Amino acid sequence: MVIVSNPQLSRRPSVVISVRGDESSSRRKSWTNKNSHTTMYLIMMVLISLTLAMECPFAQAASNHNDGSTTSSTTSHPPRPMILRIRQLDGSISRVAITDKSASATTTVSQILASASEDDEDSITVSMNSKPIDPTKTISELGLQHGSLLSLTNRNDDEDEDGTCKKQKKLMKKVSAAATTEDDPSNNSMGEQKKRFDPFPELAKGESYEMVQRKVKARSRGKMTYKDIEKIRNALHLVEPQASDPAKHVNRVYMCRVAAQRFQQLVSSPTGGKTTKKTPKLSLLLGTMATERVQSGNSKSIPRTSLSSTRADQKMCKVVKVHAIWEPPTSNSNNNPKSSSATSYNSQGLLELWKEKSEYARALELASKLGLRPVGWIYSYNDEREELPVHGRDLVTGALFQMECMKQLGREDGARVVMLALHAETGATEAFQLSDVAVQMAAEGIITLPPPPPSSSSSSSSTVSKPQKSSKPAVSRSHKKEKEESTASKNPKSSSTTPRFLETRDPILVDSKETHELDAVLCLVNTAMLSHVGLFSGSEGVAHPVKGKNRSLTQNAKKRILAAAAAAATLEHESQQVLMKELCDLNVLLALDNLLQADQTDELCRIVQKWSRGQRRGTIIPPELCRVLQSVLSI
Repeated sequence: MVIVSNPQLSRRPSVVISVRGDESSSRRKSWTNKNSHTTMYLIMMVLISLTLAMECPFAQAASNHNDGSTTSSTTSHPPRPMILRIRQLDGSISRVAITDKSASATTTVSQILASASEDDEDSITVSMNSKPIDPTKTISELGLQHGSLLSLTNRNDDEDEDGTCKKQKKLMKKVSAAATTEDDPSNNSMGEQKKRFDPFPELAKGESYEMVQRKVKARSRGKMTYKDIEKIRNALHLVEPQASDPAKHVNRVYMCRVAAQRFQQLVSSPTGGKTTKKTPKLSLLLGTMATERVQSGNSKSIPRTSLSSTRADQKMCKVVKVHAIWEPPTSNSNNNPKSSSATSYNSQGLLELWKEKSEYARALELASKLGLRPVGWIYSYNDEREELPVHGRDLVTGALFQMECMKQLGREDGARVVMLALHAETGATEAFQLSDVAVQMAAEGIITLPPPPPSSSSSSSSTVSKPQKSSKPAVSRSHKKEKEESTASKNPKSSSTTPRFLETRDPILVDSKETHELDAVLCLVNTAMLSHVGLFSGSEGVAHPVKGKNRSLTQNAKKRILAAAAAAATLEHESQQVLMKELCDLNVLLALDNLLQADQTDELCRIVQKWSRGQRRGTIIPPELCRVLQSVLSI
């Protein structure tokens, strides 16, 4: 079957169907198909409608371009508003819709914040993409678009008026202020302290915990964010064990055994019989700072000769050598040396060392002439301290003393001071240093000197002096005492039962927990202690040469010095050596300073210092000075 279109037909299309069979019966049949006519008509209408739909937008755009005016369709929607997002101080996000796009050229950010935020504009900073922006500028000037995010922060917290970070500025200001105080002697005077001295500015807190908490609560208006909580937490001191740092601390201390023996003799005072009374006292350690090799216990010692020198691979460390001790005049416990109930020393003399008092200033001046400076302090205790020889009172005293040393001697040299604790009965001594945070908390007043503990004898005497009126109150008191003991046994670390704990003014962070109790063991740095003989501690095996409150020489000391001075006047070498050994004592030189003139004391100190350093050949005391010593001591 073949389908052929006939072009000779009239307007209506026709289809000719030719059926081929046998040649004799072939015929042709054609007719007009009405159904095909309807189909072609529908196709033509669809094509015309598509053509018109494609030509209408171009025609409309062309007409608008030719007329020079824009016409909106009756079916167009209103323009979408521009949405700006604002992150508030509490972390919530609010949205502001701007319907009139033409107002973006005249509307400023301050006008938007006035309707979207209740915070004071002067106390907040507006930033976009972590960069501060000027709120007085308009939306178009800042280039804000639909969906832009503006963040609000407290200006007083992190940024200054110029948008810079304040944390670094505060730290630099503390360091510069501390340097100014250290360089200016007028600011260092104990009488007028215009500014608080911070021993460690990097650990100092600019404001107290209560002040920071009050400010944050007032600013947050009851809606505290994580940032506010973090700021309150940053106002607390973190207390944790501090390891020994060779750059800051002393690796070891050499204690003079002659001075330690004399100090133990001062602690023990006879009571008229065979027994002695142990009175807690303290003394100032005077010595020098030196640098030595750090010798590891595992490494084998390398033999040294006279030609040996320090190798580059050997590590060095700072050490303290104690050459003399000096007892401040007011170190008697509880200001009453005759009291048998004394259980603690009086730290007033140690803490007032640099005050303008003649005796303190004279002792430090004479020590400086001999090349000595304060390197620490030593105290004795007569109570049983099985856990730790350092209690809270000892910790605060050492921190305040180190702060004064750093103020007078500088931060680097003043921080290298040691604290020795001596048992009055056995003479066992341990050496410690204090952590940086303990000294800084003492400077800020977070830890203060607690009252001296009550003596056992006074409490027992008061108990005996009050007779019992009946058996019933006695039973109640015993019951109360048993209850307190049971409470103490349940909480052995309570500050009321353990004197090594301190009550702090502000809370501190210990093991990530806020607490008001400070354990003294967290503020100590263990220090190795060795023994040696100091240069200005006197002869070994000789009793203390001075006595009494006026620090005058004993009769035995006067006799020895008079005999040695009389023999040394002949310039005999052995007699000169004997006199030098008697004068190489800081306490003897302090006693002679009251009797000699200033130039005579200076000359005597110069000769003694030269002889103690090893320059003994040719170092003699002139006969004139020997005769002066004889005259002043024979009175």
